[in-house]
Amino acid sequence: MSRMLHARLDVGALLSALAVLVRPGGRCLLVGNAGPGGVAAAVVKASRRYPPGAWRVVRQTACASGGIACEAVQLARLGEAAPRLGRLEKARGKVVLEPGFGLAAWLRLSRGADLTGGVGPLDEEEEEAWPKWSLADVASHTTPEDSWMAVRGKVYNVSPYLRYHPGGADTLLDAA
Repeated sequence: MSRMLHARLDVGALLSALAVLVRPGGRCLLVGNAGPGGVAAAVVKASRRYPPGAWRVVRQTACASGGIACEAVQLARLGEAAPRLGRLEKARGKVVLEPGFGLAAWLRLSRGADLTGGVGPLDEEEEEAWPKWSLADVASHTTPEDSWMAVRGKVYNVSPYLRYHPGGADTLLDAA
């Protein structure tokens, strides 16, 4: 006498758990019984809702296991793959910058552009053209949209640079 265990699979809970385990950009393969009421069909249906926008069906393939008709469903985890830092970068206090905001992008942006925001002249050699700012003036500019910083007696508008700073925007905002 054999006994069969029938368990109801909560596909939504399974996909929600997999969304935590599978990194964005990663893939997983689920195999279940085929047919309109099968596990594979439930996976495809649930992939649109659990969690919303997390999965995309890449491929569905019919297969057989032990004479039972099955279907393999390959899912891709949506979202942008997060860049990772190594041990050395973490130890140095570096932060992950948004894509497109590295040093090379900053150099392209700053080449020949006026990023002063009205704080000072474009050409640093024009010493007499730099306006005189008090520390109270500088201290009043501390928001991400309008951040000034005094360095060696000169005042700089650091707002355009916040997203490019290797230590993160918070580092500059704390000093501004």
